[in-house]
Amino acid sequence: MQSVVLGTLCAVVVALGVVNWWVMGLEPGLPSAVASNAPAGVGATLVPGPRPADDRPLSDFAEILRRPLFTSSRSPFESGPARPESLPSDMRLTGIAIDASKKQALLRTPQQPQGRWVEEGDSIDGWLLRSIRNDAVVLVSGQQTRELHLYPAQGHHQVNNNPL
Repeated sequence: MQSVVLGTLCAVVVALGVVNWWVMGLEPGLPSAVASNAPAGVGATLVPGPRPADDRPLSDFAEILRRPLFTSSRSPFESGPARPESLPSDMRLTGIAIDASKKQALLRTPQQPQGRWVEEGDSIDGWLLRSIRNDAVVLVSGQQTRELHLYPAQGHHQVNNNPL
């Protein structure tokens, strides 16, 4: 019984070797210039890697990359000015960092539940972070002003529709 199993395994190994030899025979050979540059006495053969479809650099295809693939017109997407969908009532101030060189506020939104550090003068969700104090920040969008406190018990969210 063991000799039958051993004979079957040997036959499978030989069959796999023949298939491997046949598949490797279909691969294109190395150019003679590459083969002649191999050091003498080295038995290893180089296997060519995948060849690019086009030898031009990727920068030549920048216009193609700018055009959206799944839009029938393929015309580049142009976004308008950022406008807030609503007042940032779901935006939370969870941290403030002030040092000699800059002021930052950690703001959490439903889109960024881990929070994002925003510097004074930067925008988040269409709102400009106008100023950062020790305990609050002031956000502005158009005619709307919103003040978010680090500790809401000290103050409430205030909406002011007058420009500052």
